[in-house]
Amino acid sequence: MTPETQITLNPEIGLRVLKKLELSEKIEPTLENLQMIYLQWCRNVPFDNFWKRLHLNNNRFSEQKQINANVFFDIWLTHGLGGTCWVTSNALFHLLKFLGYNIHFITGSMGDIEGTNHGSIIVLLNKKQYMVDTSMLNEEPISLKEKKNSSHSLHPINILLSGGEMSLLFELCNSKNKMTWTITSNEVGFDKIEHLNQISMITSLFNDCVYIRKNSKDAIYSIIGNTFYIKTADKTAQEVLGNKEIEKKLKEVMGFSEEIVEHISKTYLFAIPEQSALLELTKL
Repeated sequence: MTPETQITLNPEIGLRVLKKLELSEKIEPTLENLQMIYLQWCRNVPFDNFWKRLHLNNNRFSEQKQINANVFFDIWLTHGLGGTCWVTSNALFHLLKFLGYNIHFITGSMGDIEGTNHGSIIVLLNKKQYMVDTSMLNEEPISLKEKKNSSHSLHPINILLSGGEMSLLFELCNSKNKMTWTITSNEVGFDKIEHLNQISMITSLFNDCVYIRKNSKDAIYSIIGNTFYIKTADKTAQEVLGNKEIEKKLKEVMGFSEEIVEHISKTYLFAIPEQSALLELTKL
């Protein structure tokens, strides 16, 4: 058992997170409040691969690991960075646990890829299961028991059942193209999440080029490779950026600190690989 498995959210950090999310310090674990918490998460915590790729490329800003929820939130509070599914799911798990919610992790396969490559969270309320996913960032908890589709204009979700497995069909952040994520394990512990996070450092769709997305009320902003996208309910605009323009978007749109962007700018993280499954998947 590693030290991270014994971590609970530091109350001081928890209160700072609630303040930044513009949430009350006194939140009861209700469905209404879960809806509010998840909405604020989706619009304030980006899904991105910067901290991970700094570690992968030996350009670490620090040696700290985001799989520790206290570290994750300290990085987000100070520098604005989010993370990929394992670390963001773990962070939201600990925030919800801090607030008194009954929760557990689930895992599965995203993108019809064999093996387990995605983690998420289930919240148990009134004998119902609600998924809050830190990668899809669809802004509304999904009721799995009711198998209710979401018709959200920007974040539609369809629930599919096949062979006893449940899948969710969702749109990519920069287009109307769809991807599935299939739940294969309904309840796993932190040790499994930590292990899968380690595996993702070796093999993951998000290891080879810039990827970041962040929601606003009416749009999804993303940078994939060197292209900046603004997706609204009816269209997607795109713009190819130079490195300095990427740095500006990271600060002004994504909310990164000057310090972390300056550090990133001195690395090779903006380089475009000759081959990239992620760029191929998301190209328009």
